[in-house]
Amino acid sequence: MSVIRANCFNSTPLHNLLHQSDNASTILTLCKFGKLKEAVDTLFTNPGPHLPSSTYSSLLQLCIDLKAEKEGKYLHKHLSAIGFAPDVILSTKFVIFYSKIGDGSSARRMFDEMPERTIVTWTAMISCYSQNGYPEEALEIFRLMRNSGCQPNQYTFGGVLSACGSVGCLRSGELIHGCVVKSRFCGNLFVQSALMDMYLRCRSVKNALLLFNKMTIKDVVSWNSIIRGVSDHGLYDKTFRLFGLMIRDGKG
Repeated sequence: MSVIRANCFNSTPLHNLLHQSDNASTILTLCKFGKLKEAVDTLFTNPGPHLPSSTYSSLLQLCIDLKAEKEGKYLHKHLSAIGFAPDVILSTKFVIFYSKIGDGSSARRMFDEMPERTIVTWTAMISCYSQNGYPEEALEIFRLMRNSGCQPNQYTFGGVLSACGSVGCLRSGELIHGCVVKSRFCGNLFVQSALMDMYLRCRSVKNALLLFNKMTIKDVVSWNSIIRGVSDHGLYDKTFRLFGLMIRDGKG
């Protein structure tokens, strides 16, 4: 009788739910302690019903942190095989994952398949192209984002300004500077530093210095960037003068 009851229980939705919960809990714990191999083994040896999206997201985040290309691709393949449709958070993490391993094509494919995108998604795709040597594509994504009505954040500006600087596209950089002025990030130190770096890489030292002089807060990174940039352009008198100002400002 107990065997019959056990068999009946094992086939019930409640048993499936408990099995799912147990697997999810185990995987989350393993991810917390960085045990990627064990977490992946748990997933593939005890497939069961679909796990919560947050569990897959935690596993993928560990793949991102460890740049575990094989495991991340296995996870993507596994989700496709079981017919699991990733939500916007998980899909965005796949864009970030493919970016981290330098696979811009797969990142873009994932991006294009998403029915909805957040600012994190747009920024991840821009950063992917910018960091992997495709600045024109990064600028294209920024234009698409603006046309969609999604507003950039500081990291979006950082990524697209880096793309402008890498190809020396001053005109595009100036247009994005205009977007910054109209946004709430005009006084943001991270964005100001990205703008200054863009102008220096576009050989517009005058604009870089104007921006630097207007900055109300200057950290060590800002000082080092402007000094290095001015020096790279052979303006040694300005370099020494800026170095003296940095010392006086207590940042030397």
